[in-house]
Amino acid sequence: MVDVARMVFRHHDLLFQLVWREIVGMYRGSIMGMLWIVISPIILLMVYGFVFSTVMQVRWPITHDADGLGFAPILFSGLIVHGFVSEVVNTTPRVITNSPNFVQKVVFPLEILPLVRVCVALFNLGVGFLILLAFLVLTGFAIHWTVLLAPVFFLPVILLMIGVAWGLAALGLYFRDITHTTTVITTAMLFLSPILYPLSVLPEKWRAVVYLNPLTVIVEAQRDLIFWGRVPDLELVGLYIVVALVVAWAGWTVFRRSRHEFGDLL
Repeated sequence: MVDVARMVFRHHDLLFQLVWREIVGMYRGSIMGMLWIVISPIILLMVYGFVFSTVMQVRWPITHDADGLGFAPILFSGLIVHGFVSEVVNTTPRVITNSPNFVQKVVFPLEILPLVRVCVALFNLGVGFLILLAFLVLTGFAIHWTVLLAPVFFLPVILLMIGVAWGLAALGLYFRDITHTTTVITTAMLFLSPILYPLSVLPEKWRAVVYLNPLTVIVEAQRDLIFWGRVPDLELVGLYIVVALVVAWAGWTVFRRSRHEFGDLL
């Protein structure tokens, strides 16, 4: 972790420039430009809210905390978390193969490239989170003080995804089929986590299986903080942090040990 912190601090200007280039490049040439950063999440919120609450008549179980709360914001809070994870998982396997010029530069810090994808996904998540809060304020929902803790409790999943990004970036060179399986995996993660449905509707024996999904703990924690105004299970979050640290270390190790082969593999 000390090595990672030093590397990020040493190359923070480069990291910022690459992240900003990626964000601007996604919307370069479009008529609306970077307004799509805001428009896309709003459209997503409206569409999912209409389909699930009006067409499919889906309702979240009403409790004393959720009385009168619409289904759309609860659903959207889970979707933006899934969007962050899926964007990292689906883009990082190709991050080295798509940057042969950087690989050929001896002094270029290749460890930065997976971090760029994580930061871009984190930027999109932040925009979605602000839109969610704005929606809650405009609809008259009482904002709990615990919402201030939401970014803090999201740090473990950021650490987890950094490790995953490093690992997938390296393995994507050895196993090109990874790029064809990540979409399937992230789609399965969506339906095997309490995003489209509450965890309480599952039989007790299946909840343990759903908790193996890395999305489950963080989605439940974010909803506790944002909607119900309570602090999540700290023991569960603590276990999540331990797993995130192990994954981050493993991803960093795999990337550093295989880095010298990147040029030959390309």
